[in-house]
Amino acid sequence: MNEQIEKLIKASQAIKELLDIVALDVQKNCAHEECYECTHEASQLNNNRHKPPCRICLECRLAEAGWGCGYGLLKKSKVIKTINRSELYQMMIPGQVKQTIKLKRIN
Repeated sequence: MNEQIEKLIKASQAIKELLDIVALDVQKNCAHEECYECTHEASQLNNNRHKPPCRICLECRLAEAGWGCGYGLLKKSKVIKTINRSELYQMMIPGQVKQTIKLKRIN
């Protein structure tokens, strides 16, 4: 493999790891006061594959899905605006989809 490409791949991996560490720390210490929410999405192919509503913290970008009382860390957040699911996904930190699970284990 080309040496320049190899160096860039290693640098990219290091940045992703650092982003993970920093995002987790910021999310763990965030008050999660305000969030956006998207409503549930019914499956168009199979009734058993509905997507639950989701919330995302405006400060730290922690995302969480939940049905009714299913929200954990974002249950007390003030919902500022309802957005569509693709907008919510675009707001998420890359690679942080399972951040909620990590936070629950730490706390």
